[in-house]
Amino acid sequence: MKQFAKRAQLVAAIGLVSPVLLFVLFSRCLFGWKRAFESGAQWVSVVPGGLGNELRRAYYYCFLKSFDPSARVCLGSVICDPRSEIGSHVYVGTYCEMGWVRIGADTLVASRVMIPSGKRVHGYDRLDIPIRMQPGNAEQVVVGTDCWLGTGAVVMAEVGNKTVVGAGAVVVKPLPAESLCGGNPARMIRSRQNPS
Repeated sequence: MKQFAKRAQLVAAIGLVSPVLLFVLFSRCLFGWKRAFESGAQWVSVVPGGLGNELRRAYYYCFLKSFDPSARVCLGSVICDPRSEIGSHVYVGTYCEMGWVRIGADTLVASRVMIPSGKRVHGYDRLDIPIRMQPGNAEQVVVGTDCWLGTGAVVMAEVGNKTVVGAGAVVVKPLPAESLCGGNPARMIRSRQNPS
């Protein structure tokens, strides 16, 4: 019965967000899929409260490569790339911005966390061409299962399973699994297997 109620709630939310879904499907002909998707994500990001949580859940469920309905994306947070994958029971706090990500099950993302599509989203090697016109190299950033990303962290490289990333940390190199990490650039402080 509980599963049926959850499914009915998702279907109702899809119905409520359908004007945004239709707008995105129409505008992709004019602006391209990525820009249209991001516009819709920005629209649903500003709806507060429980209704907003349900609309974001329905939007991302319909358009992301994969989005588990048990995940929650809070007010002001935007996932900008439709190729992203969000696992079960993922929590994304307020005012986060994410590019092309894969976030494993049971991961907690605190407020104001930024996860761009890797370290080389923009090219900047040439001085005779504006940076905005130089090709970049987007990469999927993978955050493992059962991780915790602290407030204000910037994550541009892989985070291993069961890893804690401290508030304000800047991740530019892959972090090992089951570790406590922090700093700028982020580094392993200790293993979570040996708390002492």
